[in-house]
Order: sequence, then C-alpha cells, then structure tokens
Amino acid sequence: MNIFNRRSPLKLDSESILACWLILLFGGWLLLNFWLGFNFPVYLVAAVFGLAVPLVYPRAGFYALTFLMLVFTKFFTLQSLIINQQEYKFYLVDILFTAILLGLVPRLAKGKLKLPWRWPDLTLLAFCFLTAVYFVLSVVSWEGSFALSFSSFKNYAFYPLFYFVAYLLLGDRQKIKIWLQFVLAGATAIIGFIIYGLINGRGLWTEITPLSTIGSRILDFDHAFYLCLIFLFGFVYLLFRRGAATRWLFALLPIWLVGIIGSLMRHLWLALVLALVSLYLLLPAAKRALARQLVASYAVIMIMLAVLAIGAVNVLPFSNFSRTYHDTLNQLSSRAVSLANPDDTSLAWRSAVWASVWEKYKNNIIGGLGFGQKVFIDMGDYRDYIEVRNAHNSFLAIFVQMGLLGFFLFALFGAGVVAKLLRQPATPDRAVAKYSLLGIIIFCVAAFLFQPYLEANWFSIPFWLSLGLAKRTYEGFAG
Repeated sequence: MNIFNRRSPLKLDSESILACWLILLFGGWLLLNFWLGFNFPVYLVAAVFGLAVPLVYPRAGFYALTFLMLVFTKFFTLQSLIINQQEYKFYLVDILFTAILLGLVPRLAKGKLKLPWRWPDLTLLAFCFLTAVYFVLSVVSWEGSFALSFSSFKNYAFYPLFYFVAYLLLGDRQKIKIWLQFVLAGATAIIGFIIYGLINGRGLWTEITPLSTIGSRILDFDHAFYLCLIFLFGFVYLLFRRGAATRWLFALLPIWLVGIIGSLMRHLWLALVLALVSLYLLLPAAKRALARQLVASYAVIMIMLAVLAIGAVNVLPFSNFSRTYHDTLNQLSSRAVSLANPDDTSLAWRSAVWASVWEKYKNNIIGGLGFGQKVFIDMGDYRDYIEVRNAHNSFLAIFVQMGLLGFFLFALFGAGVVAKLLRQPATPDRAVAKYSLLGIIIFCVAAFLFQPYLEANWFSIPFWLSLGLAKRTYEGFAG
C-alpha cells in the first residue's frame, strides 16, 4: 500500500487535530509530572478530555495513544491515579483505550463499522475468556495475589483488544497513512533521546535496566524496542516504494540503528538480525537482489566512516574522540562476547528463574499454576521470590500460568494469523504491509523469549496492534 504519495498530500482532518490536542494535553501533564510530581487537578482535566474525545472520535484517541506511547513509553502507559498517597492502577493509557472501546460500541451496533469473525479471532476470544476464568480461580481458589492476578488478566485479556481496535480503526489506506504519520513522528522524536544519550554518555531512563557488563546505554530499552519495529517497516518500504519518503527513510534507518545498537540490548540485536534474515528469505527474488544492494550501500557508507574514524584516532591518539572511540568499541565487544559467557549474571539469572519456574510447574502441567504466583530463586548470594509472570520469557509465562490449554489457544491464534498473512499474495497495494508485519511478528516472537513483553503493556500493545494490522492486510483495505 502506498502510504506516502506526493500527488495527494496529507490533509489535517478533525481527528488528527483532536489527536494533536490530546498529545499536547497528556504530554504536557506528563512533563509537569516529571518536574513537579503528581498534580491531581491537571490530571483530572487530562482524564476528562481523554475520556470525552475518543468517545466521539475514537480514531483521534488511537492516534494520540500511539504517539504518546512511542515518546513517553512506560511513563505514559503505567501512569497511575494517586489520591491521598493511595495509588490506583487505572493508567493513562487505560483511560484513552477504554474511551476508544466505548466509542466503537455504538458504531458497531449501527453497522458503521463491521467486524467479520474468522477462526483466529474466535481463538483469541476463547483465550481471553480462559484468562478471565483463570483470574477468578487464581484469586478464589489458588491463593494468588489479587493485584498480580488482575495485572495478568489485563495483559492477557484487556490489551489484546487492540487487535480488534487496530482492525476497525485502520480500515482504509488514508487512515493508515495518517496513523503512520503519527508513528513516524514518534520515531523521529526518539532521535532526540539518541542525541541526548550520545552527548551525555548515558541515555535518559537507562538506569532502569542496568548492565551486566561494562558500559552505558545511550538509549533506553523501551525506545530501542519501538525503533526495531519501525526499522523493519522502513527497511521493507525502501524495497517496495520510491519517492521523497524513501529518501528520508534511507537517512533515518542508520540513525535508528545507532540507537538500537547503543541500547546494548543483546536480545534485541539477535531478534532484529533473525527478523531481517527471515524477511530476506521470504522476499521475492527481485526484492532480495534489491535488499542486497541496499545493505551494500549502507556497508560502503559504514566502511568510509570507519576509515575516517580510525584515521582520526591514529592522528589524535590522546584526544577525547580517541577515548570515546576505544570506550565504545570495548563496550560493544564486551556486550557481544558476553552472549557466549555462561557466567554472565543476566544469563545466569534467567537460567535460574526458568529452572525454578519449571520445577514448580511440572506438577501442574495440565492446568498450570494460575495467576499471582511466585517462585523462590536461590543463586548463592542472590535469594529472592520472583513473580512467575516475570520469568523473562513471555511464552513460558503463559505456559506455566495457564497450562497446556491456555498456551495452545494463544499459539493457535498467532499461528492462524501468520498463516493467513503468508498466504496473502504480495500485491502492490499490500506488499509493504505484508512483509513488514511478517518481519515485526518474527522479531517479537524471538524477543519475547527473553523478557516479560506480554506482561508489560507498553511492549504488548504494539504486538497486538501488529496482529490486528495483519488481519486487516489479509482481509483487505478499503479506499
């Protein structure tokens, strides 16, 4: 689908204008919250508008939610309501999303929007229903923590509704075109975080994910994850489209890649490489040749820059640039080599957690452990109780919490969507969507093996959105 077309310039419609106002309102409140702490009156104003606007214009709320999530990450999606020092976990993203869902109900009832039900969709509904059953049983019968169980219920039953929302709200090319403008605006804003990290030597919010090796991240984990998804879209777009947009994307891809590499998130590196290799194998022969040319073009540029950098280091061996150059090489090399080091603390921690979770689960293989459970981890000097849902492997977390049936329904749904997308012919109007979404899904499957992605809404929402867009792709766009 040609989402950029210079002959039909993008017009700022009422939904886009309202989305911008919501972004200014919520973004302004979040900035105020960073500087001055929680302010209830301003929160109330943002919440009222966040509920009111999407009720009438659901798509405006959807656009705003996407941009705010990309820029503010968990500080938007996990921002709670605080009254008298008491925290209520009805997040800012929940306000917008609830209003969007309520706004879609009358449109579905009146037939303005239609949601055809196919077997992958019914499988997802069955998974969500099973999640609700597990939530009740976990609290009533299995002595699970109510807070943890409810959180699992939201992540496995509430946020998957983004799958249906994306399908309904992005039903034609013009709407997708506008939404992608907000996505790319958010991705461009992330460049500011990359620049900050390069100048400061440490990225903003990177202290949340400490390193097990030497070095400092120049970009936080959340932004790096989003950039991987957008990088895959941009890469595919360059292979299938031409025009002004491709020139911009050609320049932006290496900048985003600097942020991804500078995040020092090893599993993101591996997942991105796997997704790109898989994409290459899935592409038609002509596009594979073009992909090789594109990679060669970037390789030539990188070699030229590397030669200049090495020359500068040799000419000015005691300069700040030389020290930065050697520090960067040491950080990247130690981070890459640590992948093969079994004594790496993060790898050892994961191994210990997975072993402990499996030890407890193997006695409950059919039904699973339920939600809100914890396991004890003993690593010598490190002893602690870890939430089962935080097993740093989302598929394992679903498997051990919901047993064989829960995991089977989840896997069957994902496999059904991917199978339908693979069978969809790569017509000119769907080729970009098909291959970029396949790359994104492959990337997510690989990355989800190493972190609790489906258990964190700022990570899981893009995943469900991608699957919803996949459904829209193989069922067809309007307009």
